[in-house]
Amino acid sequence: MGNQVPPGAPLPGTRYYHGESEWAKGLGRNLLRTRQFAQPYTLMQGDRLATGDELMSPPRQGNEGEIFLHLRREDGQPKWVAVPSIIPIALWQER
Repeated sequence: MGNQVPPGAPLPGTRYYHGESEWAKGLGRNLLRTRQFAQPYTLMQGDRLATGDELMSPPRQGNEGEIFLHLRREDGQPKWVAVPSIIPIALWQER
């Protein structure tokens, strides 16, 4: 990405997350993270998505509620993508 400024703003400092039971009770506030799924706000640098893409840097907050993810695609190319903060994203699972 060179000297370009990344999109969005850094997420607030300490982030925490909930498991499925807290999330199902409505306590998660888009903070679901399990072995299989993570909402964008809980993703961390180095996480690998089910698509094989790897998170290259911490997620960033957009102005419209979206979360920007800096991914290294399977072909090695970096790319910024914006996703809604509410969706659960499947994580890579070793078979």
